[in-house]
Amino acid sequence: MTHLEPAREVGATFAPVSSTGGSAYFSPRDWSDVHAQYVDLAAGWPKLRHLLDVVESVLEVGADTDLAVDTSLRDLLIRPLPVGDGPYDLVAVRSPVSTVRVADGHVVVEHPSRTGYDDRIERPVADTVPLFWRFMIEKYGIDPAAYATR
Repeated sequence: MTHLEPAREVGATFAPVSSTGGSAYFSPRDWSDVHAQYVDLAAGWPKLRHLLDVVESVLEVGADTDLAVDTSLRDLLIRPLPVGDGPYDLVAVRSPVSTVRVADGHVVVEHPSRTGYDDRIERPVADTVPLFWRFMIEKYGIDPAAYATR
């Protein structure tokens, strides 16, 4: 029997995280809609600016064709396409206003693994985009440099 931790908010649904990692719910959103949302949010809430930087980086390289995104407003949840059935393997980019503890001026990028070996790195927000791509390369083999040759 799989033990489920308390639910955490993801978009308009609740996403229990199993003891072996992974989210039970993932509702992909259109990258351009998420971009527009974070442009507005970051204008009034600068602590979310680094999340907008990730969205803009994905759109700039064209990786939106290979990555799905969901959001809890405070965090980005990103995984490769196709989405399929859960539990979902994903990478979360956490802001200082996340429900997950993140120091002010920092970002947490984490991969709640379904194998039980979670990866979690906290760095200054200036390192957000390179740290995000590090996780995309290591976990999914999705490298932004590969899009320059397409």
